[in-house]
Amino acid sequence: TPPVPAHRDSRPAGAYRSGYRFREGHVVVRLSEGQLAILDSNLNLVKTLVGIQEAGSLSEGLIKVKNSDGLWGFTNLENQEVVRSKYFNVNSYREGLAIVMQKVEGELLHGVIDKQGNEVIPMTSKYDYLTSFSEGLCVFEKDGRIGYLNAERKEVISSDDWRRSEEHSLNSSHDVESRM
Repeated sequence: TPPVPAHRDSRPAGAYRSGYRFREGHVVVRLSEGQLAILDSNLNLVKTLVGIQEAGSLSEGLIKVKNSDGLWGFTNLENQEVVRSKYFNVNSYREGLAIVMQKVEGELLHGVIDKQGNEVIPMTSKYDYLTSFSEGLCVFEKDGRIGYLNAERKEVISSDDWRRSEEHSLNSSHDVESRM
């Protein structure tokens, strides 16, 4: 597969269909034939993502990927599986941690894993929602209550009066990404 040219006007027709923003010197693109690929900052092909249906942007050296069974996990730039694809959904890594979700008997469970796939916060139905970590905390929602949770599973800030909580990092765009 040829690399994608740097200027949109100079690219060959059909060279690629879509791509993310560059992160950590790389971008994930969907090639015209539908396959996902990783390009470097010079738009050279790094790796074709074989067997991957969807992918997110590179984050902390790992890419969240969805396999043909519809399950999410993480690969590195060489398309080597680092965290086995076994999750219903995942958020990209931040601060070495990723929010993961599994459906068990119709119930959505949330947990937190490290970059080796070890559970830092075991899968639980205790929370209705968790955001990615920022400054050592993630936002949780539980029974209409919103607050902040640390990696030791301690609810450090919460209130029954809050109806909404914005991410507390200046780099909040990291969590908001579409998928390919």
